[in-house]
Amino acid sequence: TGWNKKASYLKADGSYHHLYDEYLAQAFGKKLIPSTQGGLNYAYSGGVIVGAHNTRTAEQPHLALEKQINEYLHAPVKKEALHILWAGGNDLATVLATAVTKATPEEKQAYVLASINTMAQTMAQQWGALQQAGVNQIIAPTIPNVTYTPEFFDKLGEAAGAQIQAKSYGLIKQSDFV
Repeated sequence: TGWNKKASYLKADGSYHHLYDEYLAQAFGKKLIPSTQGGLNYAYSGGVIVGAHNTRTAEQPHLALEKQINEYLHAPVKKEALHILWAGGNDLATVLATAVTKATPEEKQAYVLASINTMAQTMAQQWGALQQAGVNQIIAPTIPNVTYTPEFFDKLGEAAGAQIQAKSYGLIKQSDFV
């Protein structure tokens, strides 16, 4: 919906590559229009399955998948339409970034497994909410390539900055500069 950053990458001309759902809509002769502009695309860039996996959900609650689906269910549901439920990349970026902060390999593994379990349960609940509303045509692609997600780029930058600061602390002195 253009709220944050598009989960895509730039072409040589500076425009964004289409996402798969944009190609699919194009194949059906349609255009994806954000729900905030009267369309049927309820997805938000930076969205997560589990709300706690994005620190920005306080300022933009629609980042949580549950909120996106609830918004959709409050509009007239198009039961016969093709629905796409594609989520998880931003969650995994956060989960992996948090896991590396754990002290032991066992803690890291336990955190990742527990987080993935929570993601799966939450996704199943949202799938169930759509089915209960009569939706029966749902595409659920695999989790997007985490390295193309906005959350990954944010976490990567934060982690790199922290590592550079930690590794260089005390190595550079003011006398090193002219």
